[in-house]
Amino acid sequence: MKRLTILLIITLLLGGCSDIEDKADKAEGTTGEAPATEGYSPDIDDENTVDGEEFKTITAEEAIEMIEAGGIEIIDVRSEEGYSESHIPNAQNIPLKEMEENGIELDKNGTYLIVCKVGKTSEKASKLLAESGYKNIYNLSGGMDGWQGEVVN
Repeated sequence: MKRLTILLIITLLLGGCSDIEDKADKAEGTTGEAPATEGYSPDIDDENTVDGEEFKTITAEEAIEMIEAGGIEIIDVRSEEGYSESHIPNAQNIPLKEMEENGIELDKNGTYLIVCKVGKTSEKASKLLAESGYKNIYNLSGGMDGWQGEVVN
């Protein structure tokens, strides 16, 4: 009987915790799901932002759609070693350290997908690009670890 009571208490506690997260997400207006990209067109404003943000983080699926549609340059901000292990086809390797030390020489009106290993370094690079006046920056969520498309080894 004690075991049954303990299991019941644990079940109620765990069930209550998961509901709290769902309510918090709904209160913030988020669902934890990536936004749909069908018919997506970025709204670039005068403050160098994409849809009101400095840059937009997108999923691998969204990135694949954008690459297939064309008009996007892929910038891999990992070290040369990481890049040479595997990278997205046609990606240009510009390590974040190089961006920070030497500045950035890209078309400020271009559209860029920024990639790293897990998404954190590319997030830093995306922020740096946005702060430098680049207007259409997309950060790949999950980086190459989450990439589901073609790679060059």
